[in-house]
Amino acid sequence: MKSHIRTWGIAALLGAALSLFCILPCLAAGSVGQVTLHIGQTSDTAYLTYSAPDAVHGAVTVTGPAGTAVYTAAPTWSDPAGKYLYTAELTGLFPGCTYTYEISGACAGTFQTAADDGAFTFAFLTDPQIGSMTDARATGAMFSLLNSRDDLAFAYIAGDLTDSARSERQWELLFRSGGVHDGAGQAFLSSHLLAAAQGNHDNSSFSGHITAPSAGGDAGPAVYSFDYSNMKFVVLNLNSPDTWTAQADFLRREAAEAKANDQWLVAGFHQSLYSGAAHIVDSGIISARRFWSPLLAEAGVDVVLQGHDHVYSRGFVTGAGVNAGLPVVRNGYHAGSGAPLYMTGGETGAVKWYAARDYRVSAGDLLAPCYSFLDVNSAVPAQNPWGTDSSRTHEQTFTLIRVDGDTMTFSTYMFRYDGRSDRMITAPYLYDSLILRRGDAARADAAVTADPAPDTFPAAGYADVPSDAWYAGAVDTITARGLLDGRPGDRFAPDSCLTRGELVTALHRLAGMPAAEAGAAFSDVSRSSDCYAAVSWAAGTGLVSGMADGRFAPDAGITRAQLAAVLHRCAALSGADLPAGSGIGTYADWRQVGTWCRDAVSWAVETGLLRGKSGNRLAPNDVVSRAEGAVFLRRLL
Repeated sequence: MKSHIRTWGIAALLGAALSLFCILPCLAAGSVGQVTLHIGQTSDTAYLTYSAPDAVHGAVTVTGPAGTAVYTAAPTWSDPAGKYLYTAELTGLFPGCTYTYEISGACAGTFQTAADDGAFTFAFLTDPQIGSMTDARATGAMFSLLNSRDDLAFAYIAGDLTDSARSERQWELLFRSGGVHDGAGQAFLSSHLLAAAQGNHDNSSFSGHITAPSAGGDAGPAVYSFDYSNMKFVVLNLNSPDTWTAQADFLRREAAEAKANDQWLVAGFHQSLYSGAAHIVDSGIISARRFWSPLLAEAGVDVVLQGHDHVYSRGFVTGAGVNAGLPVVRNGYHAGSGAPLYMTGGETGAVKWYAARDYRVSAGDLLAPCYSFLDVNSAVPAQNPWGTDSSRTHEQTFTLIRVDGDTMTFSTYMFRYDGRSDRMITAPYLYDSLILRRGDAARADAAVTADPAPDTFPAAGYADVPSDAWYAGAVDTITARGLLDGRPGDRFAPDSCLTRGELVTALHRLAGMPAAEAGAAFSDVSRSSDCYAAVSWAAGTGLVSGMADGRFAPDAGITRAQLAAVLHRCAALSGADLPAGSGIGTYADWRQVGTWCRDAVSWAVETGLLRGKSGNRLAPNDVVSRAEGAVFLRRLL
């Protein structure tokens, strides 16, 4: 953990330095600033918005793979801002290319356009809601962390960029926070494409500082879509119910196109339909939930990214408002169940954190009681994997979402930055992660974790193994192969623990019973022991090691994590290919897997050897039963 904290600390410092370096051309000029780049509805378009104290900075030159193009941004005077605001629609761009721009010779920057294909990562942020210098400094620290990365394609901000959209001072603080991370916001927003949703603290024009495209018609402002590689992202605006019908038609059209093109379908808006805290039964939220929840499920939306509630929460929720109860398959969930993943992005700034509230479900509301529709809720200790109410810890949140073909990986980080003292209190740590798969990736999961075809071995004949038991076929197989002996009295003892001695004996037999180079040097394994040869071989090859006191403890049970570690070493010894796996973070109890065995457990999950238990748990510290041991050995075969 210390090295992890140190890494993020260095990253933050580098990010701060990079932030300052990036904004020097704009700051030095003292004229052009507040630069944002908003993604267009097509990959050949972006919107460059900025401010200046006078009306003579409308010339924009953009240089890319086809040379240099000149655009004109018309100035518009803003009384609330007390300055001119400019927007240039940059058209004719090539997808997935790097461009440099220069604004009237006073400010320069670089950005990359949306890509038509390939893997990419974007940041999900919500509710900076900057109202003061203290808020701004904490948000600046977050931007500095993002500036330290070089893999971010764009950022989606789910609304409420400032506390009061008409306060120009608050907009200025978004870009220049003052203090340690001054200018980090300007550095990020002037070098990354932005996708913004209108929050209830925003106005439809973002006070002229952000130019979002529009789907047109009766859908209203800040309603649009864009494609990035194999993902279609639809941004909706829930602030005006009288536009919902038109927006619904827009969503249906975009959803049909996404499905026809075999794309991921992501929807984003500000107000959370399903979250974990105070706004859950606001009248406006209930109305929105009743209108949008069935529609989002019907349209086949894979992911819904929300804000507004100042907590981090997630869950796969059906159109009827209940938890879909999706199982984890090889460390991932499968999309396409008709239950979108609803994620509320927490608190990007440092304004407020809501606590969970007791609520009653009103008639007609598509809501389950007691937050049972969620899998993770940072406001409820029982659903919070760290066990502490985030309304007390006051930690900021950002989520990095990587889309790689048919796999989408979510990594949510939390940290605490004190804007008053302008210092990091809790360094960023991985709070939550999950993997979502579809298509070929989901089919690969099914293939890896499919039960083996029925064996032709005769029944083992144990009196305590019913023929229809879930482990009966495995017992028949490993008995016929001579890997695991029965217990006295014609019993297999399926519920008894698998001992360390039994495991190494089975693996020794599976390896062909090779001779050991030396005898076992354990005080509790004598030469007359039934497992002496196996323990000697296992210890000599490095498959197992003894206890701290020099014993092997052959009669002690073995945990699921220990078993994964031994099988991982066994596979390496056999020369088998060892896929690294995609991690274990989707399981609810992944933090219980020690660092000493995390790679082995991830490999065991990847190969289908280790599968989750009820409640999407890995249960790494549970002792393996003989029934489970038989199944593990059969999978290993």
